[in-house]
Amino acid sequence: MCCDLGDNEGAIKNSNRINILALLKHVKEKRGVRGLHGGDSIDPKLILVQDCNILSPTTLGHVITEHTRFHVGRREGEQ
Repeated sequence: MCCDLGDNEGAIKNSNRINILALLKHVKEKRGVRGLHGGDSIDPKLILVQDCNILSPTTLGHVITEHTRFHVGRREGEQ
């Protein structure tokens, strides 16, 4: 299982787990995910097309739109 998370400024991918307490502390101090240790940085624009078992779009809004909804869950290069 892989865990990916992100916001509009940064995103990370981790094949094992993400330390939620470290995440909460980091987001409180830095006001976002960018720079969080414990995973590989990925482009936040690609977070919705990562291979995943569960997608939880818990955002401030306007991430899944009429234009992005067809790409959710698809890998790069798929039509």
